[in-house]
This record gives sequence, C-alpha cells and structure tokens, in this order.
Amino acid sequence: MSTLMLELVLTRIFSVTLWYHFAFMAISIALLGMGVSGIYVYLFAPTRTPEDTLRRLALSALAFSVTTVIALVIQLHTRFVPSFSPLSFLLLSQVYLVVTVPFFFGGYCISLALTQFSANVSRLYFADLVGAGIGCFLVIPALSALTGPSAIIVAAILAALAAWNFASAAGLRTLCRGSIALCSVLVLLLLANAKANFLKVGFVKGHKEKGTVLVKWNPFSRVVLTESWGDGTFQGWSPSRTYTGPQPVSMMISIDAHAATPMYKFDGNLESVEPLKYDGTSVAYHLKHGGSALIIGPGGGKDVLTALLFDMKPVYGVEINPSVVEIVKKDYADFSGHLYDREDVRIVVDEGRSYIARSRDTFDVIQASLVDSWAATAAGAFVLTENHLYTLEAFDQYYKHLTDDGILTMSRFFFDRGGAQTLRLVALAYEAWKANGAEDPRKHMVVIRNVNMGTVLFKKSEFTQQELSALRELCRRMNFQIVASPRGSEHPVIQGLFDSDGSESFYASLPFNLEPPSDDKPFFFHMLRLKDFFRSRERAAGLAFNDNAVFVLGSLMIIVAILSLLFIVGPLWTFRREALRKSRGKWALLVYFTCLGVGFMMVEVPLMQKLLLFLGHPIYALAVTLFGLLVFSGAGSYVTGYIPPDTRNRWLTGILALLAALLVVYILFLPDFIHRLIWIPTSAKVLLVIFAMLPLGFLMGMPFPMGIKLVDRHAHDMVPWVWGINGATSVFASVFSIAVAINWGFSAAMVVGLIAYLVAAVVVRLNSLKTDA
Repeated sequence: MSTLMLELVLTRIFSVTLWYHFAFMAISIALLGMGVSGIYVYLFAPTRTPEDTLRRLALSALAFSVTTVIALVIQLHTRFVPSFSPLSFLLLSQVYLVVTVPFFFGGYCISLALTQFSANVSRLYFADLVGAGIGCFLVIPALSALTGPSAIIVAAILAALAAWNFASAAGLRTLCRGSIALCSVLVLLLLANAKANFLKVGFVKGHKEKGTVLVKWNPFSRVVLTESWGDGTFQGWSPSRTYTGPQPVSMMISIDAHAATPMYKFDGNLESVEPLKYDGTSVAYHLKHGGSALIIGPGGGKDVLTALLFDMKPVYGVEINPSVVEIVKKDYADFSGHLYDREDVRIVVDEGRSYIARSRDTFDVIQASLVDSWAATAAGAFVLTENHLYTLEAFDQYYKHLTDDGILTMSRFFFDRGGAQTLRLVALAYEAWKANGAEDPRKHMVVIRNVNMGTVLFKKSEFTQQELSALRELCRRMNFQIVASPRGSEHPVIQGLFDSDGSESFYASLPFNLEPPSDDKPFFFHMLRLKDFFRSRERAAGLAFNDNAVFVLGSLMIIVAILSLLFIVGPLWTFRREALRKSRGKWALLVYFTCLGVGFMMVEVPLMQKLLLFLGHPIYALAVTLFGLLVFSGAGSYVTGYIPPDTRNRWLTGILALLAALLVVYILFLPDFIHRLIWIPTSAKVLLVIFAMLPLGFLMGMPFPMGIKLVDRHAHDMVPWVWGINGATSVFASVFSIAVAINWGFSAAMVVGLIAYLVAAVVVRLNSLKTDA
C-alpha cells in the first residue's frame, strides 16, 4: 500500500520539480528498486528462523519509511534543468538512483516475506496485490486533502505501521517502541506541515517561484496563483500589435509550474476587458455575434470573457481541473467578478470529450485555446502528456456538435518548425472534415497567424465570400497574417496537404510526424519519431519543447537497461552463474519469466492509457484500472494455492492460452466499448471498468506464483535467476511500452503483451518448466 502510494505521488512531485516528461520515471524507479531488492534477498539473505525474518522485515520497513522522507527532501531541493547534454543525462541518473533507495527497502521487505514464507506465497502475493490496489485509491483522497509532500509522509507512516506490525509479531519490544516513535514523529511532521507548509517545493522546472499567493494540490496537478502581472501593454495569448490601449489587471494561474491561464480583474462591466477583442484567439467571434459557445478548458476565464464580449449566450465552459474553478469561483470570486456564477455562463468540471459525448446540444462556436496541461498527473506513464482532445475521433465529435454553420476554433503555437503544432491541427481537421463528407475540406478552413500563435477556423459549412472578406479586413486592421484559406496557401506544408489530399506519401516525406493522431495513438505534441533520438545535437536544433519527451524516453530506455544489467543481472551472474550451468532447460525458464515481465507491463500500461479517455479524469485511469488489475490479480494468485502440484503445468498452459484469447477480445472490442459508453456517468464508468478488469486481472495474477512454485520444485537454484529476469524485463517493458505506443499505438503495445503470453504458453506446453536442478 505504501509503496504504490509513494510511486504515484512521486509522479506529481516529478511533474512539478522537473518536467511532465519525467513523471514517467516513477514507475520504472519502483520496479527497478524492487527488482534489485529481490535479487539481494536471494543472494545475501539466507534462510533463518521466523523470528529473525520478522526482525529483518521490521528493519526494512523502518528503513523504507525513513529513506522515503530523506528522498523527498532531496528531491524537493534539487535544481535540475534538462538539456541535451552529458551533464543532464548524469543528473537524471542521479535523481533516478536517489529515489530508488526507498523502493529498494520496500521491495526488500516484500521479497523477504515472499521467499522466507514461500509456503504461503499464494496468500502473501494476494495480500501484496490487494494492498497495492488500495494504495492506488488512497492517492485520490490524500492528494485532495493534502499537499504532494504531505501525501508522501502518509506513505512513510504506513510503512512505519508495517514495521510495528512485524516487530509486534516477533515480540521485539525495542523495535516496537522504535516503530511507534517513528510513526509518532511522522504524524507530528504531517500535522506541522499542514499548518506551516515547510515541506514545499524548492525548485520548479529549474528555478524558484516568485509572487506566489495561493497553492493548491489535487490528484491532477499542483495549481499556483501568482500576483498581478503586466507592464502596461496588453498581454493576451496573441495580442494584436495595433492595440495601444490599457492592459486589464490580471493574475496568473499556473499548473505544475508551466501551463498557465490568466484570470482578469472583472467588475461585471464588459468594457473593462474590451482589449480581449484584439487577441488572435478571438477571430471566430468576429464572424459570430450571438449564439451559443462551448469553451474547452476555460481556465481562469479569458475565453469566457471574450465570448461574452461578442454577445454569445449561453457560454458553456468545460474545465477538467477543479482547483482552477475553485480559484475563480470561490477563492478569488470578487477579483474575477463572480464570472463563473453568471446566469449566462455555465461551468462544468469534467473532461471535454466526455462532456461532448453526453451533450445533445449543438454550438455556434466551439473553442479550445492552448488546451494542454504539460503536466503529468498521478497516472504517470506518459498518460497525461496527451488529453485526447486532439485526435480524429475528437474532431469527429466536434464536427457533429456544431450548428450547420458553426465554427470550431483552435489556437496553437506557431514558433516550432514553421508552426508544426498549428500544421498538425490543420491536418487533423482536414482528415476529419473529409471523413464527414466535405468534398473539399480546404473550403471549410482558414489559418491565421499572429507572431508565434496560430489560430485555425474550421467551419462546418463552406466559408462564404462575405465571411472571407470580413476576415481579410479584420487581419488587415489587426496586423494578422492569413496563412491559408479556401483560395490556397503560401505555406508549403499546408499547400502540400491540399495538393496531395493528405496522402501517406505526403506525411512520410516530411522531416517530422504530422499524421493526424487517433485515440489509439494520441501523441499530438510528439512529432519526432523515436529514431530521431539518435540525432546529433546539431541535427536536433530547433526542436519544440514537447520533443524533449522523445529524448527523455530514449534516455530512460538506456538508463533502465544499464541499471538493470548492473544491479539485477550483474549480481546474478557474479554469484549464481553456476545455477545456469547445472540446470537443464534453463533457457526455457528464462524465456518464460521474461515473457511474464514483458507481458504484464505491455498490457497494464496501454490499458491505463486507453481507459483514460473512457474514465475522463486522468487520476481515475490509474486508480481504477490498477485497483481492478491488482486486486483481481491478487485473487488469482490466492486461487493458485488450491491447484494440486502435479497438475500445475497443465493448468498453467490453459491459463496462459485463455489469457491470450481474452487479450484478443480486449484489443478488438475495447475501443468500441469506450466510444459507445463514454456518455454515461463517471460512477457507472468506474464500476464498469472494475468489472471489466475482473477476468483479465484474475488470469494475469496466476502465471507468476505458479511459475515460481514450479521452478522452486524442479530447479530450485534457478529461483534467483527467474525472479531477477522477471524484474529486469518489467523495468524495461514499462518504458518500452510507451516507445511502442508512440510509434504504433496502444493496441500494438498490447499485441506485444499478447505475443509474450503466447510464447510463455508454448514454453509451458513443451513441458520445459519441469526440469531438474
């Protein structure tokens, strides 16, 4: 329970102190620490009396608790600036190793229990997995009520209680008193931090925060409100250079110290925010006076105010982050003029895709301006770097929810690689409009640029000559540039898209990936292919911010491979290579447990990513999916204790074959399941996902304990090797699954997991696990 809490809360800490790309490290860090500890237990912890084992369990739990706090303090005060340099690579490795220490002690405790009380391995593995599942859910209330650092203290308290439990069972009074003392100190620390907040983030993204007036933590993010900003000139997202009037007073709401949204001082008089009409993101409203508007990601209310300026009524806003809404609606309601309480404004805390799927309304304008969090949530695993708002399926929904002459307006940056983000928006809309029957999608599209911001208008019907003339006049007055229109484009990539009608050869000819993302591969911001990781620094010049993710992913694959070889395979080779020489069928054993390590992670990680769209909130994607998988895997492990030893091989073949068949069903039908039921209430979705995880989790929890029992019975000396290989491959697969998904999609990653389980079934079917030491 405490280990999973630590792992998931670390994704929040990493996202704030480093960058959202690095939050993914928490999963591989946990797996590496626990894998190394398992090898250490096998190699250097010989079997002793149960009392001595309980003493070591208590000490390791205490060490886990103490090092968790130490690692937290170090992480909070470490200044790290990522760059494409050897120093950055070394610092990343350093952070990785420091935070691995508590997971080593936590893993040592679990590994020791599983090995020294192996007769009860089915029940112990059941307790371990159920505890892990509960730990997933505990993250939600912990991060809702506490700060990220305080939530990690809660994990340390749970570990101290575990130490007391072990010491009490062994009658070790000194350790009992020590555990209670540590638990008491941590509780006092938790209470003191709640009052004084001295355990706070020291550096965010390599620098110290300034002007902070309010900090809120939630399961999605860390939200900070900073004091008024501005230098006397209008500073919207894309202000016209022709505007010379006063700047509205504003405060800035930032998410994980990077994504930002302004909150303007508003007294109810719309004339006070008149400058918003001069922002490039407002272009669509110059064509649409009156009617309804849907704002996806309204944040601090900028786009809501803009819509009101153009008499749009009602204005709907769908904001996924409840803390942002609380700031505008409650904490600073007077400053914001009670904007979100107006009768003509309707704000909903929800995920955009889920809300639109449920809505039966159509809108004259659907707007999304710079909607991306650049902030990983507790789901981690790159699941939060994308939000499914920029996929073909999403644009199909937008199209269907526009009025007959409604406009979808989206704004993205235009400063990287000639405006790659804006260009990908164009490609997305072009393909979506074509799929919905538009004979010539270019006649439905206008692309406008203002310095570093691109705004794209996608109209359900074709633009009229009158509308195009109005846009030309507006752009002349505002000093904006029309990059593309129904008359064509001077931009070579957009014109190439028009001329080729979006052919595969056109996308393949580009030096970066502009293919429209889908729900199965929703990596809108990642336009580098994985092979681009091997570019030289010079060739990588001019890469966009989000391209860092490709380099982080490539670096992590190298780091986890090296560390796994050094700390898992290395010790085994040094101290137990004799077992490889003695055991017949050793390679079959290694292949089997390699398949289990790869298979479990290649199913778990993509499954979380797929269900993010269905469950709506990113934290639910992790908490609910992992809860279901882990708890039902624990149940499967428990049942293996009742399978007679002489029939385990036959049972295992059938279980693996059935698991592979079930994965085929999930791969083929899960997308349709998600899209058909995405409209139902969140509570019903949670129950459905938990129910859907039952058969899959139950079967996935059986092969590992059954395999360990077979090896322990027929090739005992190979137990350390199979344990280590399973751990090492799990660590690598947790990163590799994302690499596969970015290139080929989540379904492809699950297919790799399916193949791994099929290979494991073949190994068992050939009777290879029944080998003598």
